[in-house]
This record gives sequence, structure tokens and C-alpha cells, in this order.
Amino acid sequence: MATQVRVLMHETRNSKSLLGQLNVRHTLKYNDTSAPYRPDDLMSYTGLCAIKVSDTIASYHAPLNTRGWKPKKVTLGQWWNGFVVDDRAGTTLSRKDVVSLLANKEGGAHVDTNMSNEYKKLKTGELAKWVKVDTEGDGFMRDFHLFTMRQITYEMLVTLEQLQPYLPKAK
Repeated sequence: MATQVRVLMHETRNSKSLLGQLNVRHTLKYNDTSAPYRPDDLMSYTGLCAIKVSDTIASYHAPLNTRGWKPKKVTLGQWWNGFVVDDRAGTTLSRKDVVSLLANKEGGAHVDTNMSNEYKKLKTGELAKWVKVDTEGDGFMRDFHLFTMRQITYEMLVTLEQLQPYLPKAK
């Protein structure tokens, strides 16, 4: 998922994204499903990921369109560069950061064996700071980064629906 979103969005001085080549990257209104940010909150901010609790287990999940509020339509800069993770200890990540870290470290775009402290905290769950306690022992809840990526992908799919009127009709 990260690689596909990276192909659609990632631009550098030497490369242009697919949406950029189609001249729609800056004109689309991006679907933002993130939870409202509360700067005075002491808990870490995990704006795109939710926690599902059952009788015996708590786990992360991507809420897709099941949030209790209407998603916002925002500009490219707000969506791509606005932070969606804040550990309240100095580390914030944007959608661009999450996509780049996953695509560049987990494979797809390429595999980097050097794990930055930022990526290690994202992958191990330390960045989100939710702890599980069960018969296997205590530790950070895992896969936060994967569910965050799943929600980013959902947002991108909804955003791309704006292009539907411009696509050729299927025969």
C-alpha cells in the first residue's frame, strides 16, 4: 500500500508523482479522516488509527469510514504534510513521513536495513505508547504503523473517486 501511495504522491527535484504527471495533484481535495487534534491532551495522538476492544483483547484497526464525524476535504499541503502522529515527546509524523518510512524500509520501493530511531518507534508501537498486558507479557501494542497506512490508503481511494467523471466509460 505504501509503495502505491508513494507512486501517486511522492515528488522530488528529479521525479514527478503520477498525480503530478496527470496535473491533478494540486487540484484534488484530499479526504482527511483524522481525529481532531487536541494540543493539551497528554495522550499520544494517533490521528488515523483507532483501538478496537473486545472482551479479551485490544488491537489497532483502520476505522475507514466508521468514524463518528464527517471527513474533511483539505488541500494537498494540509493532507500530505500535516501531522497524523504525535508522541508528545517531540516526534511528529505526517502522512508523507509514514508512507516514505514504510515504502523505503519495508520494501516495495526499496529495502533499507538501517532503522532510524523514528522508524523503530513507529514499527514497535513505542510511538503510539499503547501498552498491552496479557498472558504472553507486557509490551507495546504492535502494527500501529500498518493500520495507519491502511487508513491513508483508504483516504487516497476516496480522494481518487473525484477523477471518476474524467475516466473513460467501460464498455
